[in-house]
Amino acid sequence: MQFHRQYHRISGEMNLVPFVNVVLLLLIFLFLSSSFIQPPSPSNSSLQPESVHTLTITVGKAGDIWYNKNKIQPDKFAETLKAEVEQYGTTDLIIEVSDDARHGEIRELMAEAMRAGIRKIEFAQPVTKEAP
Repeated sequence: MQFHRQYHRISGEMNLVPFVNVVLLLLIFLFLSSSFIQPPSPSNSSLQPESVHTLTITVGKAGDIWYNKNKIQPDKFAETLKAEVEQYGTTDLIIEVSDDARHGEIRELMAEAMRAGIRKIEFAQPVTKEAP
């Protein structure tokens, strides 16, 4: 007995029209729901760095405060800083601290500097000149 096999070819086609419609609808939705912001263009004034005045003080071992090679009384320190900030505007402070300075005194100087309007405080080791 012989069996005959019949092969039926099913012809199918893929309809791309619904797929294209969905993609276009998604694109339209994304365009309408997004907002476009144009970034500001850089101007010549923004390319120039901000001028910053740097103020350097030295704190000695006995709590002495030195500014421009002049000794300042601790109660006059805040007035000196306020005058510098008013004169120069943006002012940074570098505190040169000796090894024997007390932490509490430095903390008080920092608090006074922030109240006077100093925006940035840095610490440095005072430079000592050694004999050759």
